[in-house]
Amino acid sequence: HDTQGYCVAVFAAGYTTTDSVVRDNLCVNNGMSPRLAALQGAIYLHTWNNGPIRNLQIEHNTIEWSPPVADAAAIVNDALVSGAPISFTHNWITSSAPRMYRSNAQMMPSENRYRLAGQPIFTLGEHRDVSLETLQASGSERDSSLSLAQPEASQAASLRIEATMNLAFDAS
Repeated sequence: HDTQGYCVAVFAAGYTTTDSVVRDNLCVNNGMSPRLAALQGAIYLHTWNNGPIRNLQIEHNTIEWSPPVADAAAIVNDALVSGAPISFTHNWITSSAPRMYRSNAQMMPSENRYRLAGQPIFTLGEHRDVSLETLQASGSERDSSLSLAQPEASQAASLRIEATMNLAFDAS
């Protein structure tokens, strides 16, 4: 929680990251930096130096995503994947931004629940900026659902800092 960038990341660099499971995480108030929110999302899957990810499961996670930039995706996957696509199932994502995920074609989402005040958009491989219904018609997001949240009234935030400082200087 409360990170500048991602909540959870899976990386591979030069070697294979295999048989990883990202399960039962609660990701709240991540992506507080506008630059990192746009780059990484709350869950970030990334590889370099031809190191692939193999047999990754992302399941039963709760993500509350309120990025400081409107176009930041909650899930970002630009990873090289070998074998079966990444399994992304039984996750609950509540977002204030419309972009739920930005992923290459190597992710198989299903049975997820999305909650947003408005219509979410998804990018999965060649399906760019599409609705949940469009993905379901193409065979992805089987048994996933969308519920529309009521927009929250904005609240003015206040900050008060109290400090005591010793202004006495020594010889050095």
